Order: sequence, then structure tokens, then C-alpha cells
Amino acid sequence: MVSLMLMQKRGLAIQIVARELASLNIGDKIPTITEFCEQKGISRGSVQYALDTLKGLQAIDIKPRGHLGTFIENVNCIKLAGICDAGSLVGVMPLPYTKRYEGLAAGLYSSLNTDEISSNIAFMRGSGNRLQQLMAGRYHFAVMSRLAFYEYIRRKYPIRAVVNFGLRSYVERHV
Repeated sequence: MVSLMLMQKRGLAIQIVARELASLNIGDKIPTITEFCEQKGISRGSVQYALDTLKGLQAIDIKPRGHLGTFIENVNCIKLAGICDAGSLVGVMPLPYTKRYEGLAAGLYSSLNTDEISSNIAFMRGSGNRLQQLMAGRYHFAVMSRLAFYEYIRRKYPIRAVVNFGLRSYVERHV
């Protein structure tokens, strides 16, 4: 359904807007329609159509707050990735040297492989190595400990946590 729609001019606008929104977090202000037009070179009508389509597909939920702007309320990362035409996500995580990491790998793989998108997972020792490969564009996501994540944030690496594994999960200290 989405791939046929994206072959049109408006479909390209949907991809452009989806890519921009995929880089934002819940609670972030989205660019105004004018900013989208100026930065991305697409028409006002196409931007509005893209936002309406993304909301209709339940890929995003946004809330206007008057003169303060419009803010992201919810994001379905899997749907956005499919719309962005990622086709397949490739991630990297620690070596599965315990049953817990094997379980995490299996859980990630089964959760990420849906009708909208497919995924693959590579294994690599060392969060620094995983981050280096992520920054080089070889992977779409990397699994690392919260300790490593916050250290890289402190060092100003442009990364963000997409999923924090909950308390009392066997990987609660990972993001």
C-alpha cells in the first residue's frame, strides 16, 4: 500500500517528512509547515498532506499548542521506518555470550520483523566498536548498556535512546 503511494510527488513528501520526524523524540517541537517548505523544498499542500497521511497511518501522533507550535505525542518507529523506505533495519548488539543476550536477540528480531519492515542483527564486542559502526552508517541501531550510552551522550555523540528496557527486565541496564 505505502510503496505504491510513495512513487508519486506527494509520496516523496511523505518520505521527507517521515525522515525528519523519525529523528525527533516524543515531546519535541516539529518544524512548522513554512520551515518544512523552506528546508526541504516541498510545497505547503504536500507537507500538510504528508502530516495528515502519517497521522492516518498511525505512524505519528502530533498535538498543536497554538503559538507554541506542534509537538510529537507518539511515534511508531517501525511504521516510520517502513514509510522512510528503509526496507530493512540492521542493528548491532553485544555478543550473545549468555542465554539472556540470546533471548534479547531473538526478542528484538521477532519484534522488528513485521509486515512493514524486516531486520537483521549483527553481533560485535565493545560498545565503542558498535557506536563507531553506527556513526559510520553501517547500522540503523545499536544495543548498549545505559552506562555506555550516558557516557557517549556526555561526550556529545549525536545518538538517542529509542528503547529503554524496563525495570526488572533481565536487560534493564541496556538501551
